[in-house]
Amino acid sequence: MSQWSNQLSRFAAISLSLLCLNAFASESDGLMIHQTGLSAAQKLGVLKVLKDKEDYFVLTKSKLHKVGNHDVSHTLKKMTDEQLAHFLNNGHGTIKADQFTNGEFKLDMHVRGNGGGFLGAAFGVVVGQNLVRAVTYGPIWIIAGLTGPAAPVVGTFLTGCAAPFFEPTALAAGAVAGMAGMGMTGPV
Repeated sequence: MSQWSNQLSRFAAISLSLLCLNAFASESDGLMIHQTGLSAAQKLGVLKVLKDKEDYFVLTKSKLHKVGNHDVSHTLKKMTDEQLAHFLNNGHGTIKADQFTNGEFKLDMHVRGNGGGFLGAAFGVVVGQNLVRAVTYGPIWIIAGLTGPAAPVVGTFLTGCAAPFFEPTALAAGAVAGMAGMGMTGPV
């Protein structure tokens, strides 16, 4: 019997929290943020976050928590409802919910940055390095080709002499092109 009463009181608390949250949102023109716009929410049991004019509320499985003004990141406090909805709906980032040991919540912004495209980075490195090598070593091998049968020896010798000057440029171009390729091929 005790198990049923615990389950019933838990169900009543959740139902009451949801009822209060829905009534509060309909009266105050608040913004309701579901789990898709939240990070670290599932392990904490966070179901939704509500933004009212100046306050944030967190709905967990057991109750509705008001987030202290000092526990909301400065950027989140300054955003209007429209800006926050645009930020979350267009995939620019999420709201990160953390819980202190005393049970209070903290809300931060987690901005998604560009990057993370492994294949784009690898392609950029190969293209960047080899483009510089073609421009710098290409004329050397064209000149070496004019020496007839000695072309392989002359080309190898001249390439070896020029390598200390051209390789740092090729490596730098590969790094820059790799970062560009990574940034263009995927968000983190």
